[in-house]
Amino acid sequence: MGASVCLLASRLMQAACAQLLRGRNLPIMDFRKSDPYAKLAFCNNSKKSTVKRGDLNPTWNEVFTFKIADLAADLPVRVKECEGV
Repeated sequence: MGASVCLLASRLMQAACAQLLRGRNLPIMDFRKSDPYAKLAFCNNSKKSTVKRGDLNPTWNEVFTFKIADLAADLPVRVKECEGV
């Protein structure tokens, strides 16, 4: 269960690009389905992916760019359920 992320960082560019690839075997959150999105955080900056409606194995293939403050910083990724209508 979880999401796949690829991170490329360069001190010369002073930016890090994270590619959110996919989620696999996500838990059912709304009866028989889930509406997942991912939240990524890096160096005190967070980004949110698109919501994948009714998908327990979503493919996002989205790229996020973060300013680099610390190359040793963690990049936590949390997959959440969209509670909106």
